[in-house]
Amino acid sequence: MKRLLGLLLVLGMVGCGSQEVVADAVQKSTPDEAVAALEKLGAKIERNEQGDVVRVYLSFTKITDAGLVHLAGLTNLTELYLSGTQITGAGLVHLAGLTNLKQLGLMYTQITDAGLVHLAGLTNLQELSLPNQITDAGLVHLAGLTNLKTLYLFNTQVTDAGLVHLAGLTNLQVLGLSDNQITDAGLAHLAGLTNLQALGLSDNQVADAGLVHLAGMTNLQELHLNSTKITDAGLVHLAGLTKLEILNLFDTQVTDGGVAELKKALPKCNIVGL
Repeated sequence: MKRLLGLLLVLGMVGCGSQEVVADAVQKSTPDEAVAALEKLGAKIERNEQGDVVRVYLSFTKITDAGLVHLAGLTNLTELYLSGTQITGAGLVHLAGLTNLKQLGLMYTQITDAGLVHLAGLTNLQELSLPNQITDAGLVHLAGLTNLKTLYLFNTQVTDAGLVHLAGLTNLQVLGLSDNQITDAGLAHLAGLTNLQALGLSDNQVADAGLVHLAGMTNLQELHLNSTKITDAGLVHLAGLTKLEILNLFDTQVTDGGVAELKKALPKCNIVGL
């Protein structure tokens, strides 16, 4: 569990006719030709025993939207990593048919809310990380991704209003929401995510009252509340989280006395930050 939050993340042509030429060329290309093109762009490719391409690593390469067209025919792909690239939401149209994808990394890209519409059909996704500029409007496109187990939304523009779109993602086990604009009111939308094992809420406007919404998350093993507004009074809501292994309280108003009292209920929990 200590690693759970340790990241804890278009066609470049002008004119309709040009796009049709490129799309047609890709349709005629073989998977091996697509792989060769991707490798020229810096991709690391992995295949399964049957020879199907199942993993593509393109993070921190020079891939652009135009290059993503080479992924469109790799329909057995289960893992795709594009973090740290210059791709935009327009390029995600080439991923829309990759319905076997289970892991998709998009942190530190140029993707905005509108581009996430192309992910809405990727209902087998289990792990997703998104870039900083995503807002509440983008999260609406995630509401149908009910197989998600891990979602990273670090340092985005998400607020309380956006969290309503996550309320139905009840298979989530890891949720990273650090450094956003979330308050106590927003945590009410997360109360039903009782399969969560790791939750990151650091650097948000969360205070004591909000912790009541975490009380039912009895599967939590790791909870990060550093740089929030909580005090000793809020810790009472955590006393029933008996599976907690790590609780981060750095840069809060919690005192040694408050920690000592919580340790009575959670003797096996490693409480850090004081």
